[in-house]
Amino acid sequence: MNTTLSARLAAKTDQGMLPSGCWEWTGAKSNGYGVIGEGRHGGRTFKAHRVAWSLANGEIPAGMDVCHKCDNRACVRVDHLFVGTRRDNMADCVAKGRTARGAQRKNTKLTPESVRSIRIEYETMTQAALAAKYGVAASTIQQVVDGRAWRYVK
Repeated sequence: MNTTLSARLAAKTDQGMLPSGCWEWTGAKSNGYGVIGEGRHGGRTFKAHRVAWSLANGEIPAGMDVCHKCDNRACVRVDHLFVGTRRDNMADCVAKGRTARGAQRKNTKLTPESVRSIRIEYETMTQAALAAKYGVAASTIQQVVDGRAWRYVK
């Protein structure tokens, strides 16, 4: 990373200390993550938190994520960041309850109540009939019944 990138990172970082202690990225964002460009016209772009971590610690090991302890995607404060595998990052996400599941997912057609009903009705109805009744694929019905989908619903 070059000094120009370092200067641009500093210029777009608000160190006003949010209650969380985060240093907020004020520049462009993509999916909540700060993005910073390498150059003005057509240069590559990078996630700002990865640039911040690299400037402080050196090259990010190949295949590794730079994760947020604070869960604020726009945070570029280096002591709020850690390096881990994608699996580490996802385990952190699950442990903190930040994953959408079941009815929390925006395109879901089922609810915990309908899942319970499907499991009961499966004794007397075919997969195809249940799929038509609930507006899902027959394979979804099988996954619900087998416990591969909606396994947290008892």
